[in-house]
Order: sequence, then C-alpha cells, then structure tokens
Amino acid sequence: MGKIQQQSLKGGIYSYLGVLIGAITTGFLMPTIFQASEVGVAKLLISYSTIFAQIAGLGFPSVCSRLFTHFRDYSKKHNGFLMLGFIVIIAGFIIASAIYYMCWNYLKTINAKSELFVTYLNYVVFLSFFTLLFNYIDTYLTQLYNAISGVIHKEFTTRLLTLLAIGLFYFNVVSFEGFIILYVSSWSAPGLILLWKIVRLDDTSWKLPENFITKTMQSEMISVSTFGIIMGFSGMAVLNLDSIMLGSMLGDNYTGIYAITFFAGSLIIIPSRALQKISTVYYSDAWKNNDLKLIADIYKKSSSNQYLIGTLILLLLWVNADNLLSLLPPIYSQGKYVILYIGLANLLEMASGSNVVIISTSKHYKLLTIFTLCLMILIVVTNLMLIPSMGIVGAALASLLATLGYNLMRGGYLYIKYKFQPISVSQLKTSIIGIGLYCVSLLFNSDWNVWVKMIGNSSLLMGAFLILTYKARCTEEYVSYAQKLTKKILRPRAL
Repeated sequence: MGKIQQQSLKGGIYSYLGVLIGAITTGFLMPTIFQASEVGVAKLLISYSTIFAQIAGLGFPSVCSRLFTHFRDYSKKHNGFLMLGFIVIIAGFIIASAIYYMCWNYLKTINAKSELFVTYLNYVVFLSFFTLLFNYIDTYLTQLYNAISGVIHKEFTTRLLTLLAIGLFYFNVVSFEGFIILYVSSWSAPGLILLWKIVRLDDTSWKLPENFITKTMQSEMISVSTFGIIMGFSGMAVLNLDSIMLGSMLGDNYTGIYAITFFAGSLIIIPSRALQKISTVYYSDAWKNNDLKLIADIYKKSSSNQYLIGTLILLLLWVNADNLLSLLPPIYSQGKYVILYIGLANLLEMASGSNVVIISTSKHYKLLTIFTLCLMILIVVTNLMLIPSMGIVGAALASLLATLGYNLMRGGYLYIKYKFQPISVSQLKTSIIGIGLYCVSLLFNSDWNVWVKMIGNSSLLMGAFLILTYKARCTEEYVSYAQKLTKKILRPRAL
C-alpha cells in the first residue's frame, strides 16, 4: 500500500493543480468570455473524439492492462510489446477514420440543432488520434509502475495550455476558429509528450515480439481485445452520451451550460482517477498470485478513503453552489442541480472503491462488458425519459440513477462471488459528519461579499470536517497521515 499511497498523493497534487487551472478556465473564463453555444462546441469535440478513440484502439489498451504482466521483463525490453501495440492502434485508427467519413452525413443530421459544432466536425478525427496515442502509452507506462506521467499531462498540462488559448482569444490574437485549433492542440499535447517520453526509455524495444506469443496467448489477446473494444466504447459512450444527447435534442447552448456545471460536479472524482490507475497493476499482480486478502484490503481501504475525500469536496461545492453560480452569466444558474446530481453520482462511484478495476483485472473481466452495456442502455433510456421534461437537470439525474444501477451490479457480483465488499462503519461516520455540517451551514446566512462568504464558509467547514473525521477515526490512513504531518510541522528545528 505504501507505493500506492505515495503515487496517489503525488497524482492527487498534480490533479488538483490541474483542477485549480480548470476552475479558472472551464469554471470561470470560458462561460464568461464565450457564448454558451461556443462552450458546447468545445465539450462536444472532446465527447466525440473520446468515443472515436476508443473504437480506433481496437481494445488494445485493455490487452495492455490485462496481459502486460506476462510480457514484463526489463532484461528483454518487455518482449516487444510496445511496438505490437503501436501497429494495432494505427491500423485501428485507419479503419475507424474510414468509418467516420462514411457516416459524415449522418453525423451532420443528428447534430442539426448544433450548427456551430457541425462546422468543426473535421477536428474530431485529428483529436481522436492523439487521444488514442495517449490512452495506449499511458496504459503502457502504468504497467511499468509509472502512473504519474499521464496524470500530470492529462490533468495539468492540458489545462495550462487551454488557459493560454483562452488568453489569446480574449486579447484578440486569434479568432474563435483559431481558439478551437489551439484547444484541440492542448488536448492533443499529452499524447505527444508521452510519445517523446517513451522514445527516451532505455528499457523499451521497438522490435516486434519474436517467438514469444504462443497460440494460447494469441487467442487470449484477441479475446481480451474484442471485449476491450466493446467495453471501451461502452465506457466512453457512458461518460459522453449525456452531452451528445443534449446536443442533438436541445442544441449547443444547453450542452455548454451542462458542460460548465458538470465540470463543477466532477471535481469530486479527481482524487479517484490517480488511485484507480495506480491500483490496476497491483490488482493484476494480486490476481496472478491469487492474493485475495490483498485485493479485499485495497478494496475496502480505497472505498473509505475516497469516500472521505469525496464527501468533503461535495460538502464544499454544494454549500457554495449559489455563490459560485452568481459569478457566471445568469444563464448558468439553471444548472445548479446538475452540480448536485453529478456530485452525488461521483461520490457514489468513489464509495464503490475500485470494484471496476478488480473485475477488469480478474479472469471474469468479460462480465464488465455486460455490465457496461447495461449501463449504456440505462443512460440512454433515462436520458430519453428525463431530458424532454427536465432539460439539463434531467441529464444529470439520469447519470445519477444509471451510476447507482451500475455500482449495484458490480458490487453485487464481487460480494456474491468473493464476499468482497467495501462498506464499513467508516462511511457511516463520514456521512453523519458531512450531513451534520451541511445542516449547520444552513443556519448561517449573510450579505457579505461573495468571495468573503465562499472563503469563510469553506475554511470553517473544511476545518470542522477534518477535525471531526480525525476525532471519529473515520479512516486509519487519514489518522496516520495527519499524525505524521503534525509531528513534522511541530518538530523542533536545529538552529
């Protein structure tokens, strides 16, 4: 657990540096400087390219996650696995590009209400290539116990470059089309940076495997890849279907409003991303060694610690929701409950620990395909039911309901099959403290400056939450870390 905690902490730091910049760019500057429809275009470009990249990958990142442990050998430069993957994803990109242009007219038709987005459809293919490149190399580096590089460049570098692009547009250095080019380049940069990093590695071979892949392994790779395509597409579709459906049903404006308020609600899940990536390789090794005790231990601890962090962030977000929205144009106020429902959905995901990683690294990984397809159906059905009557709030509520169903399927399976379950008294204590502090916050209302209120509310609530959860020993890891930090701060320094 030591290395997991160390990388999680480092990944979390860079993630939140990225979040800080993202809060300035996505949370404040974009809705202030751009029209809602223009924000919607930026969101749809990311949504479509993310899904397209998953199709183009032909499931090979899943092969890397699951089977690289059999190739890992530093003395033999991992038996040429890297080059094999590059050949597969480039072939997949060529095939997927041909399919994309065959569906060109259909894409224009379903996005008829998003006229501005249709203008920039060509950029989807360009961005998809570099997204695909990042996905594969990031997965490869993670298998080499380096999950931090991907986190740094995806969460931090991208947002820093986006901030630069917004600044150039604001000062009339570039037009909106120029901004879109820079925006797409910003999201493409992590793929290029990781490619440069992988080229400089001494323990990586650019030759294809020779006499290493047996017929049995080949069959398993094809099987994992096939299910990886389905699961990868379904997974990315799930994350982006709400935005795509909003764009086609209501238009760019609503997609833009949803994107901004969705971003606020998604801040909760940021700490979980680094942990999920880092834990993948440890779960793979644990399954290989049949160490069920280690799996159960990481599962339970990851749930308790993630839920603690997630509860604090949701508390701060919801208490300050009105104040945050008052800083944006009035049109964004209709997204207040998007923040709540997306926040709850992400908190639920964090409470589930890492059940998706446990299943994906086990021999029962194919079940995830079924679960994810069920989730995709849930999202489509609930969005079709709720968007017409509730608009963007309906899309957020649909995400919450679908996430609940998905986690019940994954968690229920692990409990029935292995008796793994992440829930403990820790989450109950954390919930009581979080709800109690929210109720107390309702008693305080003032006409002070909005910044003073937000800083004051956040400082008091955070301090109270950290003290109460420490006293209640909500998680042993938090207590241990707090004690070490306190000793380090109070340690007398030699003159």
